[in-house]
Amino acid sequence: MRVEAQQAVNNDVMRRRQEAIAHELDSIRKRQQQLETTNERLQDKAIDIRHSLNNDDLDLSDVQYQQLKLHANQDDFALKDFVAVCITTAFSFHMKFVQQSLSALC
Repeated sequence: MRVEAQQAVNNDVMRRRQEAIAHELDSIRKRQQQLETTNERLQDKAIDIRHSLNNDDLDLSDVQYQQLKLHANQDDFALKDFVAVCITTAFSFHMKFVQQSLSALC
């Protein structure tokens, strides 16, 4: 009788362990599915951004550039606007350098 009682206790312990492992695996599977869904959305968004940057005109007028530059927080910019400001800023810097070099030559 004593061996049977010990066996019953062992079986109960093993059953609880298996249930805990099954619960953990289920949680891991659900999290994996969430991560895969998030990854798909991020990949789609990256493709959309790439197409937007390839297809849209990134040239800014002086007025558009000044309006964006005056905006205090560039973190709030749409990615297209942020890239356009960076490109325009770099282009302006290089144009000033070329103009100064040309002035020095003349």
